[in-house]
Amino acid sequence: MELKLEEILGRLKFLAKQRDLLGLKESSGGEKPSPKRPTTSLVEESAVYGREGDSEAITELRSSVSALSGQ
Repeated sequence: MELKLEEILGRLKFLAKQRDLLGLKESSGGEKPSPKRPTTSLVEESAVYGREGDSEAITELRSSVSALSGQ
């Protein structure tokens, strides 16, 4: 039993060290998470950036993939 507790304590110390190295902080859960943006497979053409030919090719490719997958 004591060995098992020492193993658990060792893992907790390791995780605490990793938390510190990654710059993570403890949270009490008081902050609300950011609202998630809805996802869609539709292409908003104004949101495709790049060279005109590239953006047209990307839009066509996404449309053809959606058509093949039945969406």
